[in-house]
Amino acid sequence: MTILITGSSGKTAAYLAQMLVADGRPILVASRSPKKGSPNPSVRFDWLDESTWELPFSHEQSKRSPITAVYLVSPDIDNARAKVIPFVKFAQKKGVNRFTLLSAWENPEGGPLLGGVHAELKALGQQGVEWAVLRPHFFMENFLESHHLKSIKSEGKIYTAAGDGKKPFISARDIAAVGRQTLIDEKPYNADTIITGGESLGYDEVAAIFSEVLGRKVEHAKLSRDNFKKLMLDSGMDAPMAEYMTELDVRVSKGEGKDPTGNVKAITGQAPRTFKEFVVDNKAVWA
Repeated sequence: MTILITGSSGKTAAYLAQMLVADGRPILVASRSPKKGSPNPSVRFDWLDESTWELPFSHEQSKRSPITAVYLVSPDIDNARAKVIPFVKFAQKKGVNRFTLLSAWENPEGGPLLGGVHAELKALGQQGVEWAVLRPHFFMENFLESHHLKSIKSEGKIYTAAGDGKKPFISARDIAAVGRQTLIDEKPYNADTIITGGESLGYDEVAAIFSEVLGRKVEHAKLSRDNFKKLMLDSGMDAPMAEYMTELDVRVSKGEGKDPTGNVKAITGQAPRTFKEFVVDNKAVWA
């Protein structure tokens, strides 16, 4: 039976698609602009255009093998819950009964974008829907983009408002591996799960790992709340997201979310990727 993967341009979807294909499981990749020549069956899908919600279910792939599970990566908009839950109910009517939602570690109700969606999924679970909410901690892949990438390459610095706080950084590959299990295991998870790496690191330790692997000095620059928010705004981030990202770092500075959960190994049977492995694998990006 086909698994529909939304969020095709996100950090976890490509890994998830690779894993499911390696398993020999049929997939359908949803995208606002499907690429020609994609190695996997693809279909147009736009959270904000409900006329496209039907397209995955009328695609040739789903005609051959009906969609029975969906990986949900919500749109990056305020009140995304207003799109996610209606789509879940729409997909239910099409015969889908299992949903895995990618959410955020710091808020059991989904944070500012997904507020309330977890409770609604759980309520649908009481009606027989099989569900899983994945709440990953800070992505290692964030160092491959935006302000972190630029500052590491050009200045040898990592700017944060996290102070001496620690984070159990998680790889998108490990999040995808957990997602795979929640989508294919015979027994439904019906659980809200925080996903972390296996080690908790402060940014001083992160900078030391970069220094060792890159062979040049990388330092952690500890910013005040206001200065970090200004940095986010100057990098092109909109004001609500800049405030959100700043608040997360401030919470980390106070010790929130520092403890690894062990859920990656418990669910997949494999230890999560270490931060040093991640930096070694992507060394050329910061060269």
